[in-house]
Amino acid sequence: MKYTIFLFFILFVSLKSRADNTLVNDSLRTYKIYESAKGYYDNSDYTMAIDYAKKSIENASKNRNIVLLAKSTCLLGEILYDTEDYQESIKQFSLSLRFYRQINDLENISYCFHLIGMTYRRLNDFGQSMKAEIKALEFAEMAKNQKRISSASNGLGLVFHSLGKLDDAIKYYTISLNADQKNNDTKGVADGYLNLGAVYSDKHEPEKSLGFLLKSMSLYNKISDKYGLAMAYNNIGNRYIELKDFNLALEYHKKALNYEIENKNDEGIAYSYSNISEIYRGMKDYKMALEYKIFALKTSKDQTLKITICDSLTSIYSETGKYKDALYYKTLSSSLKDSIYNNESNRLVTEMQTRFETEKKEKENVVLKLDRQLQDSAIKRQYILIVSVSVGLALMLILTFVLFRSGKKSKQTNALLSAQNAEIQQKNEEISSQRDEIASQRDLVTSQKERIENIHEEQTSSIRYAQQIQGAMLPSTEQMNEILGE
Repeated sequence: MKYTIFLFFILFVSLKSRADNTLVNDSLRTYKIYESAKGYYDNSDYTMAIDYAKKSIENASKNRNIVLLAKSTCLLGEILYDTEDYQESIKQFSLSLRFYRQINDLENISYCFHLIGMTYRRLNDFGQSMKAEIKALEFAEMAKNQKRISSASNGLGLVFHSLGKLDDAIKYYTISLNADQKNNDTKGVADGYLNLGAVYSDKHEPEKSLGFLLKSMSLYNKISDKYGLAMAYNNIGNRYIELKDFNLALEYHKKALNYEIENKNDEGIAYSYSNISEIYRGMKDYKMALEYKIFALKTSKDQTLKITICDSLTSIYSETGKYKDALYYKTLSSSLKDSIYNNESNRLVTEMQTRFETEKKEKENVVLKLDRQLQDSAIKRQYILIVSVSVGLALMLILTFVLFRSGKKSKQTNALLSAQNAEIQQKNEEISSQRDEIASQRDLVTSQKERIENIHEEQTSSIRYAQQIQGAMLPSTEQMNEILGE
């Protein structure tokens, strides 16, 4: 019986080990696909990144790997955000949030809410953005994670800044800054100073703004952050423009331009050209102002910035009395505005059409998914049935083998016991016979002993009788002596 239980245990462990190994291998494959998606995303290959992220989601779903599902959907959301597919990115962030909730990962729940808030802010839906960022801050505080507290607070600061609620913006920018200082996050602290510099500029406090911006510049320089330095120099240059110190403004904007060129940031280059133009305009050097403004217009690909540049060119040409050129750029500005309006209308129509097609496709996918689930369920049932029958047959074979061996062993044992019993019985019979013989001999000896004793008694009695007769017939010794003489 013990042997049978041991065999069952070995079979169970073997099957479980095989299942565990399969699950581990599948998880490793899915994790490699996820890492590939991340690699493509880091290299800005969005097409391949999206493809591999979707494969990672599919595999993680099959393996029911909640952690990788959460990571993969979040990654896909970030990729879609960078490709400006904001509605779809919100869907993926929401899915990731749901998976992280299942495993109660407070830090990443906060991160997902922050990403959702950031995306709504990009869509100018500040109400939804604020709700998401408040949730992000709530979970970050529950997790006691300074990094997440910083990002959520900074998100709220950006929302209030966009809404013109500057004191609230300062409050949350400061909370974000304090969290980064506790976390020894130098870049985070530099970003915080940059944001405070921007908000104090909007409060028309250029000196206070400049103080924060100079701190920001110092920290960006410390960690050799060229992108941060470009932003800091641009903002510092703008504060000096407000303070009418055009020489320092020009110095900082040219530094910003050099970093933007090094960073290959076309929009940053265009922005720096435009700012430098405004400095020369303030210095009444219209030739240089026009030269840099036209450079900015040629470099920029952003329609909104182009409109701003065209409006500036219209003003400069009007100030210099070149009304024909002013009219040209005024007309170009209007044309760009119409183009933006038409593009926006087309975008809305396209978005609605895409949404309709997406919803239709989603419905079709639901049907296909249900069909696939039914097929998978049928295949799974067949697999379970096959495994169950196989295991059952294996157990029956093992049990038959064990019973056969047990029966054979019992027969051998019974035969051996029968032989031993026969031998014992024979020995008993021999002992009984010997006992009877000994008893017979004992009786014979007893009989002979009694006979000898009788004979001895008889002889003793005869001798005694003879002595009596002899005594009566023969004279005594004294008489003999008297007769014979001495």
